[in-house]
Amino acid sequence: MEQTISKQNKLSYKLSILIRQDGLSFCVSQQNPAKVISFSTEEFSDKKTPEELLHFIENYIEYSLAEYEIEDVLAIYGNQLYSFVPRPIFKEEHLTDYLKYSVKILKTDVASFDELSNQQINNVYIPYVNINNYLFENFGAFTYKHASTLLTEFALQNSTDKTKVYVNFQNSSFDVCVVSKANLLLCNSFIHETAEDFLYYLLFTFEQLSLSTAETPVFLMGNIEKESDYYKLLYKYIKEVIFVERIKNIETSTMNSESLHTHHLLLSSICE
Repeated sequence: MEQTISKQNKLSYKLSILIRQDGLSFCVSQQNPAKVISFSTEEFSDKKTPEELLHFIENYIEYSLAEYEIEDVLAIYGNQLYSFVPRPIFKEEHLTDYLKYSVKILKTDVASFDELSNQQINNVYIPYVNINNYLFENFGAFTYKHASTLLTEFALQNSTDKTKVYVNFQNSSFDVCVVSKANLLLCNSFIHETAEDFLYYLLFTFEQLSLSTAETPVFLMGNIEKESDYYKLLYKYIKEVIFVERIKNIETSTMNSESLHTHHLLLSSICE
């Protein structure tokens, strides 16, 4: 379920943080109407530990948020430590059991879960406890979710009778979500080092679900552009490759067009 810790003081702005091992993104926004006030991103050439990520978050909050009064905080975890579980067989007391066969779990890890909207599915995952503790100590109430939950809900909201493949691409990994007729068929994440890695895993997904590369469209978001080797190779094998359109009901004049596409998933959370 969506995780929330209570707080009494209500302030003015919303802080959204996308937390990945290979990068961090920070967005300060206001609502009614939704508007991006400040946006910052930090990309890493190597994967950072939760302790190292917390260090960057602490520095950002200390030196970049002094002029803002934060009312709401949303932390989005973009790690691969997750698994989707059908709700009819889900039991909250067995969270780590759903992860232990596919995820390396440490003794200090605490599992959590999101409930997917309009689906009988829960997303079980490992948030970073040290970051959650820090955010609670500094802001009180805050909400946290997994990035794959946001990707899946976005894909389902745009689902039609035609099967669609949504790809959220990042520096060292990418998430794939396949939907059809308002049903989730698959959501998974893969590590990549080359364009060939990317193509292999995506075509493997097509093969496993018996999808046609000539008829099934792939919708792209994240850190991928038409000029990249990844896109060029993908376009050789997939007939219909489409970049997800920018979110129209958010004022984003402080961001360039590339950032709008790259950080689509984070921006989609602003109006929640």
